[in-house]
Amino acid sequence: MASRALTLWNLDVQRRVVTALEEVHAGGHTSFEVIHPLPDRLDEKDDVVLARVVIEVVPVREGTPTDDVEVTFTFADRWITSKLA
Repeated sequence: MASRALTLWNLDVQRRVVTALEEVHAGGHTSFEVIHPLPDRLDEKDDVVLARVVIEVVPVREGTPTDDVEVTFTFADRWITSKLA
């Protein structure tokens, strides 16, 4: 069960990244939170948010087909040393 939950969580995070990239592919910024894969199994005191991801795309169109992409990960203190981070 844990393996299946982790796989589903990984796929969810990947879908969220794809959605975020689709939102900013032509420029702009977006963000989303990465939630613990088993939030219902955590103690009430634990934060279910593992990290916040911010993606910013700055189009560079001066004769080059590339853009500047910046990805920032801000991990919650509780999870910064976790293997999930």
